[in-house]
Amino acid sequence: MSYQVIQQSKIQNPIISIVTPTYNVEAFIEEQVNSLVNQDLPGVELVIVDDGSSDNTLSILKQLGEKHPEITLVSQENQGPSRARNVGLELFRGEYLYFVDADDIVPSGALKALYEAAQAEGADIVTGRSLSFNSTGSWYIGGHYNAGLFNEGMRSFATNPELVYSLGPASKLYKRKIIENLRMPENIKIGEDQPFVLEALLRSQKIYTIDAIVYNYRSRETDEASLSQIVSVDPLIAFLEIRKSLFVSLPLFKKYLTNQYVYLDALKTYFERVVRFDLWPSIREVLKLQEGSIQKQVFSELIGITKELPEELFAENIFYFQMLTVEMVERYKFIQKEAHGEYIRLLKTLFDKIESGVFSAMQDNVRISEAYRKMSALKQSVKYQTTLPIFLFLAKRRLVKESKILSRKAKTFIQSRTLTKVMYPIYRLVLPKTKVLFLTNKEANLTGTFRMVYDEVRKHEELTNDIRCHLKTNTRSFSAQRKLLKDVASAKYIFLDDYYRQIYGLKTSKKTEVIQLWHAAGAFKKFGFGAIGSLESNTVEFEMAAHQNYTKVICSSKEVVPYYAEAFHVAESQVLPLGVPRADKLLDEEYRTFIHNRFLRKHPQVRGRKVITYAPTFRGGPKVRQQFKMMLNLRKFVDRFSDEYILAIKMHPSVSKSQGVPFDLKDDILNLSAMDMNDLLISTDVLITDYSSVIFDYSLLNRPIIFYAYDLEEYIAERDFYYEYQDFVPGPIVRTNEELFSQIDHLDEIDLQQVEKFKNTFFDQLDGQSAKRIVDSIL
Repeated sequence: MSYQVIQQSKIQNPIISIVTPTYNVEAFIEEQVNSLVNQDLPGVELVIVDDGSSDNTLSILKQLGEKHPEITLVSQENQGPSRARNVGLELFRGEYLYFVDADDIVPSGALKALYEAAQAEGADIVTGRSLSFNSTGSWYIGGHYNAGLFNEGMRSFATNPELVYSLGPASKLYKRKIIENLRMPENIKIGEDQPFVLEALLRSQKIYTIDAIVYNYRSRETDEASLSQIVSVDPLIAFLEIRKSLFVSLPLFKKYLTNQYVYLDALKTYFERVVRFDLWPSIREVLKLQEGSIQKQVFSELIGITKELPEELFAENIFYFQMLTVEMVERYKFIQKEAHGEYIRLLKTLFDKIESGVFSAMQDNVRISEAYRKMSALKQSVKYQTTLPIFLFLAKRRLVKESKILSRKAKTFIQSRTLTKVMYPIYRLVLPKTKVLFLTNKEANLTGTFRMVYDEVRKHEELTNDIRCHLKTNTRSFSAQRKLLKDVASAKYIFLDDYYRQIYGLKTSKKTEVIQLWHAAGAFKKFGFGAIGSLESNTVEFEMAAHQNYTKVICSSKEVVPYYAEAFHVAESQVLPLGVPRADKLLDEEYRTFIHNRFLRKHPQVRGRKVITYAPTFRGGPKVRQQFKMMLNLRKFVDRFSDEYILAIKMHPSVSKSQGVPFDLKDDILNLSAMDMNDLLISTDVLITDYSSVIFDYSLLNRPIIFYAYDLEEYIAERDFYYEYQDFVPGPIVRTNEELFSQIDHLDEIDLQQVEKFKNTFFDQLDGQSAKRIVDSIL
């Protein structure tokens, strides 16, 4: 035994044990103890472990022990807060445990409120609001507040990965069974409590938050160093300790989270939090020290971290990569010459590990083109084993900002013509065809079908190093355009999911496969060449420029092969009915459960109601679309159905900016136009639409669809359909609000066998393997 029990609590069968480590807190300890012994809940014991205080703390505690028989007082040689808390974990006897730091205050009534909630809700952990305070005022902790951790209600890691933003042991009432055999790592001095709290949270099925202040953190105004101060004073030590804590914590997610989607979501949320709020501040401070040997050591440690991190974190966790690349370029002047070589080795490790598409998905805070130029400089530094390219990039950037020789429009025109008429033909002729490209203007990240096909392509190791992604961006510099055209000219495979204007009119090599994955399933309203002649169609010349290079087109079923062949002006033999990868997620029960739970977490106003989603498509050309007027009467819907239903509005991207929800209806109507369509469908109980291809995806869920086609004749004149609308749609057609509302009242009369027949017509395979089938067929 490395400790001495000075006084044993006289409380028999305590309900709650409070564990407090103390070290040199003579100015605060009496106020803290008084706040604990004055709680209005019987059966509370205090386990106070003094960690070798050199001031009068232990003497004051002995005097307080004589007055308060509920105190168990323990003394040990100075071994750090982890050891002191672990002693408390060995000695506590209560049904529940509550950690309190020696200088903090617990409000009167807090323990009673926490205990009553634990009993009423059957919770494993109960927490509440916490405040920071000093002599001048009090405030909520920003990270906790912004993450929504103070909102009352039940949580678990399955639905609330934001729990990782509160990993301090205090302000939480733990049930004994959750933490009885847990201990804090004693070899970690900073962030030592995070693995303990994280594992307790992961073990808990029910974590309940009450709407009450249960803890007051003291923000010291003395010379006592806080974590942020430690980072500033000794950033190397802080960095090394945070590293230890990180790698004790990461394996816990796989240990406790069996749902792969919950696991990935929680793992990425935790890693993002540690990188942003712990690792990056310590790295910035190391750079400011401008001590080469320390910087070299940190870069070496980061190489090790990068190699050890789980592969899943490199699929989408952008900030870690951004932090060590483009953010580091802005701090290049701080990196000492002695550390240059180690930094280059770190860059090589990052480039070897990171997915090739991830940086393409990054949105630089200033301009995406500048981010690419930074990346080019970094890659050249690795290639030539010198940081000179970084220095030259910074110097050139400064010169460019100071000079305005050519007007931007003239320069852009000249560059564009040079690229397409001169450089691209040369690239196409001389460059070997090795790359796999993913080109889209729809999203700034790899999502949906692209993400799934991309993951399948990466399983072919011979192609992994030659995958390139050019995703949605608001600007495109000359260097980025040149890079795009070089990639197109040297591509072996090009995957598209829609029109892609950047390559209109370019003729690809005969050695290049161009595969149109198309973003919609089935065939509803006419598109491409099939729509020519309708009011809002494109010209033949436009469609020819857009689709001239396709070697294969992917669709969902044999039924629509002739329509896709017509739409893209290809032979039917080039149209392959291999499925729609994006829609496969709707067949994945584990994914559906994960997405639905996340939806309920983000939108607590659903409150057990069913979700009706209204998803109309656009009308007319670009200018007309912006004038779209919703014909659904929102107020009448709320008055009539808000007790049973909540309405989700999902506008087409072309019109979403012109629509809004009245503020006073926000508890009954959600504008979810920015949400992924298929993720919204998972939580949709009834779909209302008109002429949107979303019906194909939704049919996979076998749920009711209502067609609110108030302008059917006008729309047919504008676009036309491949089938007779009235015979084609798998649900009732309504023309007015009253007809729509009446149909909602009689949902049980909708024939779901129509939906089943529709699904089987437009999806040949329902095995969830579309992405694999496509890649196997193409490659």
